[in-house]
Amino acid sequence: MRRRLLLFSFFIFHFSFFISAQTDTSHLRISLLTCTPGEDLYSTFGHSALRITDSSGNDNIVFNYGTFDFSEPGFYIKFIRGKLMYYLSTENFDSFRDFYKTEKRGITEQVLNLSSSEKKSIIKLLQQNLESENRFYKYDFLFDNCTTRLRDLLEKTADTSVSFGNVLSRKTRFRELIYE
Repeated sequence: MRRRLLLFSFFIFHFSFFISAQTDTSHLRISLLTCTPGEDLYSTFGHSALRITDSSGNDNIVFNYGTFDFSEPGFYIKFIRGKLMYYLSTENFDSFRDFYKTEKRGITEQVLNLSSSEKKSIIKLLQQNLESENRFYKYDFLFDNCTTRLRDLLEKTADTSVSFGNVLSRKTRFRELIYE
């Protein structure tokens, strides 16, 4: 099962913005950042974000769909009930990495292998999602979170259709998956 999951991850997430190193002159690289779980309830299952590096302008930005306001009244109750508002934010990669280092949490980076048109589509969609009227969403622990947002973004911007195969070898309930 682990091997199947690794193959699935490789197929889905190894897109890049380069058609090839020789033909893409954009100097852009996009990576999927997968962060290990933390001690706090909101970080129990880890985190995902996108990193966009532009070598021509020295930009190194993380697009983070997992941002929320700790001072929100009833924070944990809203989080558990799926009523907490999350939003897309950006920050410098060094700040993002330093936060996870401080928390003693790991970050795995996978460079995505997308065509030039996919690259443009992702950047355009991220810019649209940063607009104040599009930036916020109601967090849902299982169906609408930092990881599902990235999956949907990659699927929406792919030049060809993306097929998500079964990851589990048997029918499993959410409660069983969460326990694992």
